[in-house]
Amino acid sequence: MKVAVFLPSGSLGGAEQVLLQIANAYSDNGAAVTVYLLTNLKATEFEKKLRSEINLICFDAARESKGIFKILVHFLFKFGQNKFDYAYSSHVHLNAFVSVLRRLSLIKINKHIVRESTLIFNRFKGYKLKLFSFLYNVGYSKVDLIICQTELMKVQLVENKPKLQNRKVVVINNPITLLGKDLTSLNPLPNREYIVSAGRLIPEKGFDILIEAFKVLSRQHPALELVILGEGSSRNNLEKQIDTAALNGKVHLVGFVENVYSYFTYAKMCVVSSRIEGFPNVLLQMMSCNNRVVSTLCAGGIENIKGVTTCKTGDTSDLIEAISQSMRIEETYTRKVFDEFLSNNDITKYIETVESYLD
Repeated sequence: MKVAVFLPSGSLGGAEQVLLQIANAYSDNGAAVTVYLLTNLKATEFEKKLRSEINLICFDAARESKGIFKILVHFLFKFGQNKFDYAYSSHVHLNAFVSVLRRLSLIKINKHIVRESTLIFNRFKGYKLKLFSFLYNVGYSKVDLIICQTELMKVQLVENKPKLQNRKVVVINNPITLLGKDLTSLNPLPNREYIVSAGRLIPEKGFDILIEAFKVLSRQHPALELVILGEGSSRNNLEKQIDTAALNGKVHLVGFVENVYSYFTYAKMCVVSSRIEGFPNVLLQMMSCNNRVVSTLCAGGIENIKGVTTCKTGDTSDLIEAISQSMRIEETYTRKVFDEFLSNNDITKYIETVESYLD
């Protein structure tokens, strides 16, 4: 069996982590896997997480637009040589591009599986939304399976693009690959009590709301600290907010961390504070490591996950209440229901579900 996986870069956001798991799982089962990265952004870090047997083709490009041109040239020169049983891609623009390559017979794909990465029709407006709408129209006519992360995502997709109902649109929960103990064995902040959150430092992640909530919580729990893992364009604004609230030394913007699991394991609790998500993969990672997890209702389906303490998006008071409630939660119960949920959504079952829909 030959499998292709297409990614915009090696940056391990939620979508990239899902496709990384898919590539490794197929390789573990004996498939010949090729991963294509449009750009060289964080390609070295990505390669470290790939199985050594996987063929990684990374295009020397700093921008995706240049990478798309280079991959087009690549397949032109190898016309007729690239044949795959399955191809996986995520992000609308890349899904559409791979589909067009297939339509032009520059790449032979028996089954093309695309994954919706976010709530496009909620998150974008104006020119960007028109562009995405165009890409759906021209690029999705040949795909074999469209995977939505939540029922809400599927409803919005077919409401805004009713013609896609003629394709196979399904809901499959994001997978998680359970961890080895070596990833969680060392406490990065020994002898300290902290709440942890993680994600790109952008407005959609709601870290400003989390810091505002922590300002109140730190008065009630003086020893408590807040650790935020990740990097992004909102760093300066968040640093100013921390300084204004006199939380220097209490709130830590750690930056990019390769092993988030050790932070999740030893934290007093883990928090997802996002305003909007397709589905936060980090939530599953937190559930695999910690017995206390709080999340805003930033994506469909979160309210159905037993054991997660939920609250409204964009509501500081509700987030404070949820964190306070989680501190009092029965950990034995949450560990049991978390393990049950995660075992039903591991990567092996994910791929089996995908292939069953294709059959």
